[in-house]
Amino acid sequence: MELVQYIVEKPKDKSKYKVGYKKNEKLNSIPTDSYPIKCLNGIFLGKKEEDNIIVYKGIPFAKPPIKGLRWKPPVECDNSDDIYEAYSFQKNPIQIEDPGEVSSYYELGEDCLYLNIWKHNDDIKNKAVMVFIHGGGFGWGGPTDPLFEGHNYVKTHHDIILVTITYRVSILGFLDLTQIKGGENYKESANLGLLDQIQALKWVNKNIEFFGGDKNNVTIFGESAGATCVTCLPLIKGSKGLFKRIISQSGTFTWCESKNRATFLINKLKEIYKKQKKELNLNALLNLSEEEIIELNSKLNNYSSPPIRDGYILPEDGFDEMEKGAYDGIDLLIGTNADEMRYWIQESGYFWVFKIILQLILDNVTLIRIKKDGLSYYNKFKEIVKINPCENFLSDLFFRMPALKMAQIHSKKNNNVYLYYWTWPSSIPNFGACHAVEVSYVFNNLHETHYMGDKNINYKLGAIVQDMWANFAKCGDPSTKDYLWKKYNDKNNYTMTLGGKIELIDNTTIFPKKRNEIMEPLVNQYIPYDYISLSFNVPTGRKIFFFIFNIAILLLGILIKLCFPLFSKLK
Repeated sequence: MELVQYIVEKPKDKSKYKVGYKKNEKLNSIPTDSYPIKCLNGIFLGKKEEDNIIVYKGIPFAKPPIKGLRWKPPVECDNSDDIYEAYSFQKNPIQIEDPGEVSSYYELGEDCLYLNIWKHNDDIKNKAVMVFIHGGGFGWGGPTDPLFEGHNYVKTHHDIILVTITYRVSILGFLDLTQIKGGENYKESANLGLLDQIQALKWVNKNIEFFGGDKNNVTIFGESAGATCVTCLPLIKGSKGLFKRIISQSGTFTWCESKNRATFLINKLKEIYKKQKKELNLNALLNLSEEEIIELNSKLNNYSSPPIRDGYILPEDGFDEMEKGAYDGIDLLIGTNADEMRYWIQESGYFWVFKIILQLILDNVTLIRIKKDGLSYYNKFKEIVKINPCENFLSDLFFRMPALKMAQIHSKKNNNVYLYYWTWPSSIPNFGACHAVEVSYVFNNLHETHYMGDKNINYKLGAIVQDMWANFAKCGDPSTKDYLWKKYNDKNNYTMTLGGKIELIDNTTIFPKKRNEIMEPLVNQYIPYDYISLSFNVPTGRKIFFFIFNIAILLLGILIKLCFPLFSKLK
């Protein structure tokens, strides 16, 4: 087993990730060297960067969700003619520091609902608009991550306007307050992060034309938790007409919890208050200062919850809503990576620890989470997948099969669907084509090597993928002059492989029919990727316990043997 350590070290110089935080100020006049844009909620001043790119950072798309608006749906900004700087990223949502999420080292606060815009300084009108929603497990993240910097993408695609947004995460964005005293009127609290995203899109719809964008040609795209979000948004009332296309990179709405399962985070909160011998009620939470909220979040952030299929904001069955037409008229580009699960080598720290955790997750899935005969499904899968069956089973369950089912449903209703499969690997040992490895390529930020490594960088692939994403955003077809990308449907199963070879293939050549037949019944069970609330009362967990117990006994025996001569002398 590999003994190489992969865990990301905490940055020694956190200041480099603050990206020069400065509160954007209100001004009395417009400076001559600025680039003002009049929006409904103010005049915002941008800065011109090299390559003739103008960027507007930290534009508010909602009122600050503070004081009486804490745990409330976002509220539209008032109309204004006031002048504001839009020079600096504003605060990221409250979260704990995590070396895998460099946005967590930026300035944090409750006042966090802002967006950022990159545009080329030309005369092109009605540009296609791409709005990116970041990932981070619903507990981390923000647009200040250098991976999501929009400059390089717009530099090579003048006819695209790129927007990145923030949204509330962790306990301020996804906490079901209806489960505590006084929370009956806070039904939206479990899905506030999603409502923040819709409010940002409403701002874009009303204002993006002032920047040269076409409000009727908006593509939302996201990766990981961000991909979950973009696939959730069409299911929410009030989102219709705010976007025309979706790009989902390694994530779907199947990660959302049911209301019955979404008790883990709130139970942890109850435990904290019980230990402190305090009464937990809504008023107690609303009266916390921001500093106290930050402290409370630090105790709960690791247990952050995904959105909840509560039947109020989100439907209980997203696939059923797709069948009923929730996605009709929306173009969909969706896909996954070949080695999704290997991202968590980094989270585990060591490759051998990752292997053990995979087995623990597999036990939980097959013996606890799958409603019936989960182990038999895995044994059938193991018979036909000889190499890394555990890893591939979990990658299929959490990533590939939900994406495939979405493509199947959408295509049957004669909607435009394009399916991809990313195969180009990271140069970091054992990472392979892991979760998030494609992000640097998509944004043309190939100097950001956090996931893809700093060797074997495929610049040609990056340029092609960027063109594909841009073409899809502009016209709903990701084909380029060199690569024809045909729509997916059940008859042809067209899938574009993005790697050493870029080619359109039949999906069944990668994932044979028998493999799909084994996995397909499990998708409807909405089994989320969750490694926080794992039970150790499973075979792998018991093996870990007995291994640790035996090691402890062995060490105790050695200690007694070493100390026995000393005791004899004392006697």
